[in-house]
Amino acid sequence: MNVIGSQWVYKIKLRVDGNIERYKALLVARGFTQQEGIDYFEMFNPFIKQATIILVFFFYCGFS
Repeated sequence: MNVIGSQWVYKIKLRVDGNIERYKALLVARGFTQQEGIDYFEMFNPFIKQATIILVFFFYCGFS
């Protein structure tokens, strides 16, 4: 089994008028070094959209 390398990707999100809205940093895996059947057997994406979390939270608060 190989250790998968990673890399930080930095982005600056701008507003329409050109001012900085926020800074974003994302740690991405260098998955191109993996071999199916040796390093992994299935794919899993652990990310969830913020809108989904808010929706679940509102349903939870509404039914509690």
